[in-house]
Parts: sequence; structure tokens; C-alpha cells
Amino acid sequence: MEEMEPINQEFVQFQKESYKLFGLDNLTSIIIGILYIEPEDILMEDIVKLTGYSLSTISNKTKILAELGLIVKTRKPGIKKIFLHMDKDITKFIKILWIYKEKETTRLAKKNLPNIIKQYSSEVKCNKKKLKIMKDLHNQMVKYDLILDKFTSELNKISLEGG
Repeated sequence: MEEMEPINQEFVQFQKESYKLFGLDNLTSIIIGILYIEPEDILMEDIVKLTGYSLSTISNKTKILAELGLIVKTRKPGIKKIFLHMDKDITKFIKILWIYKEKETTRLAKKNLPNIIKQYSSEVKCNKKKLKIMKDLHNQMVKYDLILDKFTSELNKISLEGG
């Protein structure tokens, strides 16, 4: 395993701690930290060397990050190796991570709660107070989804300044 420069070590440690709050695992956070601090594209093999994880493990993690739009995987003409790059726009990053997670939560609530409510509404022995709690939650999630849409719209208006 190669040693990272001290500034990179400090930054990656900061990223690990920060992205725990988003529910990301250590390796994913380390990869994000390495890619974020690098001003240029970096070879996937270099991330393998810096982390000590296998190429297969790094490839699987970066595939997920690329599918979410958090990183970009490219190949350069005449070179078979994979290069990775991360946009330095934190608003884009936050939007993708946080909004994706929150939108998935509201999507599940809007999809599943009506079915549960319908299933138990006709049962005589069903606790009506519990049904009301579920109906209230469903209504709150619908409203929260609208707030998320507005929040996403506002985030889209913010552009990366400076840097």
C-alpha cells in the first residue's frame, strides 16, 4: 500500500468522518476523499495502491459511485486503464447523495403506506389510532416530497463559485 501525502491523509480522514453522516461506508468515503482532493484524473490502479483494497473491490465501489453520478470513469485513447474523476461542486454532490436518499424514502412511503392502510382499514379489530398515525405519516411524506422538489430546484440554481 502506498503512502498518501499528509495533506491527502488529513482530507481523506475528514471525508470519512463527514460521509458517515450520509450513511456511507469507510471505503466509499476514502475513495470519494481521494478523488475529491485530486485536481486531475486518477488511475483506478492508484486508488488500489493507496487503499490496499483489491482492484475488484475498488471497481465495484466506483461502479456504484459512477451510476449515481458522483464520479466519472473514462478511458483515454490508446490506454486500456480506467481513469476516475470527481466534480468539485459540493452542491451537486449533496444533491445527489441526500436528495436520492430522501426521495427514495418518500417514494417508499407513497408506494407502501396506502396499501397497508387499505389492507387494514376494513378490519374491525384494527386499531384506528394506528391507522390514523399511518395516514398522517403518508400525508406528511407527500408534503415532504414536495419540499424536496423545491429544495432540489433551489440547489440546481447554485453554481460552483471560486475554486
